[in-house]
Amino acid sequence: MASLSDLRMQKHALSMRQMVAEIHLGKLNIAQAAAKFELTRKTVRHWIDLVEAEAEANGLPPAPPPCPPGARKRTTRPAPQDSE
Repeated sequence: MASLSDLRMQKHALSMRQMVAEIHLGKLNIAQAAAKFELTRKTVRHWIDLVEAEAEANGLPPAPPPCPPGARKRTTRPAPQDSE
């Protein structure tokens, strides 16, 4: 039977892996993830490196790097048409 501390560690690892998934999907950057999960940026970076190392060891393709904070895609709005 798993002890209470083991269950806590599993829950923590699961939430950290979900955080890394959100970063790889482009929903968060490192600073946003640190704020959301109440961690330091160093801890976020550690978990990203850990998950990517595991993926590489399992032969999975590397995830694309997260977008820098200022590199959001801009949507173009259609030009207003004059109605007379």
